[in-house]
Amino acid sequence: MNVQVISFHNGGQVLDVEGVNTVADVLQKIELSAENLVITVDDSPATASTSLTNGAVVQFQKQSVKSGL
Repeated sequence: MNVQVISFHNGGQVLDVEGVNTVADVLQKIELSAENLVITVDDSPATASTSLTNGAVVQFQKQSVKSGL
């Protein structure tokens, strides 16, 4: 599968990533840890095990930390 990846770790630039089937595959290819990430696929909440479709848009954002709770 070919997907587009938008991630905080590269300044939000769109990356084309090939040869991936799950979000975990994408994380491995771009060398990013899933820890403290908010993951979306085509604007829907996702996890590392989420299966991808060709042309999907995968987004990674840092999870906001709430202190004092």
